[in-house]
Amino acid sequence: MPTVPSVVDDALRAPISASSSRLRVGLGLLQGLMLYSLYFTGTLKIWPATQPLLFVPLLLLALFVPVAAISAIGHLSRRNLLRWLGLLLVMLCGLGLYDAWRADLSSWLAPTTNMTPYLPSKGLILLCVPGLFIAQAMVLAGNADNRRIASYPSYFEMAWKLLVQLKFSTLFTVLFWLVLYLGSALFALIKLDFLKQLIQHSWFNIPITTLAFSFALHLSDARPQIVAGIREFPSR
Repeated sequence: MPTVPSVVDDALRAPISASSSRLRVGLGLLQGLMLYSLYFTGTLKIWPATQPLLFVPLLLLALFVPVAAISAIGHLSRRNLLRWLGLLLVMLCGLGLYDAWRADLSSWLAPTTNMTPYLPSKGLILLCVPGLFIAQAMVLAGNADNRRIASYPSYFEMAWKLLVQLKFSTLFTVLFWLVLYLGSALFALIKLDFLKQLIQHSWFNIPITTLAFSFALHLSDARPQIVAGIREFPSR
């Protein structure tokens, strides 16, 4: 039975401009640099890692905001994008502050340089991932329908699209690292170990991981055939 194209179908296939493409990849690299900076300060146990009320919100922002921005760029208008990211920033900062505050009051009342940096609790991460996934799907579907509350088909299609994109981006990143490890092993056979040494440095492997993930996320959005092909694969 032929299907009638919906508003969200058009949004899923909307062309992505070159400037949006560059911005997405740039955000992936920026996310990697932010995460490396937090990892570096946490390893050396220096500020802001010694201040849980600051470190935890910063870590949550670095983990989730760039991914949400990459997914929304090219679909939301600049005004709606800034509104959504601003709301997301406030929510993540609030959750991070509360999580750090309830963990150990004494650790931030009298911080020392020898303290162990506090990370977000597992419960918070497990709630943030599905919560932000649902919120992102609702925002994009509502924007596609040009309504605050979108139709059920729009929510369904947008949620499926995001889920496939995240799975594809994760698989792409894993395969990317497998290629790097294989390449380092092949170079080692001819007594060249520069690649093996390079991928062991956190200043390289953290930004390159986020860069690969952001590129895959953009690729799955710029080439809707990828999402369509993955969704149709089980039925073939």
